[in-house]
Amino acid sequence: MEYNKIKQEIDKLEEVYSIKRKIFDKTWFKDESEFDSKDEYLKYYEIIVLKFEQYQSELDNFCQNELIKLKELEKEERLLRPLEFDNLPTYGHIMSLTDFVDAEFIDYDGFGKYVKDNKMSNIEIYPSDIKNNLLRTDFDTIIWFNR
Repeated sequence: MEYNKIKQEIDKLEEVYSIKRKIFDKTWFKDESEFDSKDEYLKYYEIIVLKFEQYQSELDNFCQNELIKLKELEKEERLLRPLEFDNLPTYGHIMSLTDFVDAEFIDYDGFGKYVKDNKMSNIEIYPSDIKNNLLRTDFDTIIWFNR
């Protein structure tokens, strides 16, 4: 699939996800008008914040088809994205692609961006790209950003 078509498909899926999230949120959240007082409303939202992981899990399940397809398309988009370069930031750790692969990071640890000629690209790299065979072979250096 070509880059522009992938971007269009991602935009469509993000719109569907947004609509489904609004529908889902109506099952999770009450409107302020449903409470007798502002204090009661604030206490309710304190409880909801504590249940964020449950909310996220149920939302992910509700939007599972869209999220799976989005994840696939976003990986493909990163492989086809037109390259742009910027100066390296003063933070981050520059390492060879080989060292990155050998480091055994997981996605939770952070992410990187590919580097060429001492310039940072606009293409992200994630540890899961290794097992998903999504490494860009036209680069041999990355800058890593810990979470």
